[in-house]
Amino acid sequence: MVTRPPTRADDLVRAIEFDPVTVQRLVADAQPHLAPWMAWAAGEYTVESASSFLLDAATGWAAGTSFCYLIAPGGVPIGACGLERRIGPRGLEIGYWLHPAHTGKGHATRATATLLTLARTLDDIDHVEIHHDAANHASGAIPRRLGFTLVETAEPRPITAPAETGVGMIWRIGL
Repeated sequence: MVTRPPTRADDLVRAIEFDPVTVQRLVADAQPHLAPWMAWAAGEYTVESASSFLLDAATGWAAGTSFCYLIAPGGVPIGACGLERRIGPRGLEIGYWLHPAHTGKGHATRATATLLTLARTLDDIDHVEIHHDAANHASGAIPRRLGFTLVETAEPRPITAPAETGVGMIWRIGL
């Protein structure tokens, strides 16, 4: 039975293959772009923050609950994505972000398509979801492009980042 995806696929490389300094530089440089949408990106992002992220990524992978990758075309990290077992049985949630210098070039869409391919290899998964705030139009464009169906507009949701509206969009695709 297959319950974990491979450590590399296309431009995706398992996050723990990178060092904390590389991850810290990537996130710190992208923070002005990320912080409006992601609570974890607010405040100072230190090498210790990156080390903690990588430890959590290793722990989640070992437990089979979280599969975090860096998006790294040509081996150079430009963002992150992952599959998370947090939406109930037989489902995975996809998350993604990019450094702003690399948005609008299809990287997040290709990474998400690769994650879908990986999810299809897992015996215990029959659907994947993408959750985002209604105001985050860039995040919403990806599931539309890849054939996901908008299954729920969830209100109210706690606002955890400054640009959020509290209206959650939930997209789903069967595998």
